Amino acid sequence: INTSKVVGEVNFNHLTVGDHNAAQAGIIASKKTYIGTLDLWQSAGLNIIAPPEGGYKDKPNNTNSQSGAKNDKNESAKNDKQESSPNNSNTQVINPPN
Repeated sequence: INTSKVVGEVNFNHLTVGDHNAAQAGIIASKKTYIGTLDLWQSAGLNIIAPPEGGYKDKPNNTNSQSGAKNDKNESAKNDKQESSPNNSNTQVINPPN
C-alpha cells in the first residue's frame, strides 16, 4: 500500500494482515496516514516506511561521487535510528510473539 503520493489524509480504521503462510504486507506512508487498529495474525508481518519528522529532504544535485552516496546512506541510517527510538508513543506492541 503506497500512500506517499496521496495529497490528503489516509485513514485505515482497522487493518488486518493475513493469517496463512507467513503473509506479508507493506505500507509506504505519508505523514498524514493513520492506522486505528492493527491486527497481525500468527506469523504475518508488516513493514511500514514512514517519513522522518519534517518530511524527506531533496537530494542535492552533486551526489554523483561515491562519498556523496556514502553520506546519504549514513544520514538515512541516522534517521532510521531516530524513528525507532523507544520514546515513540504512537507504537504499542500488544501480546508480542514469544
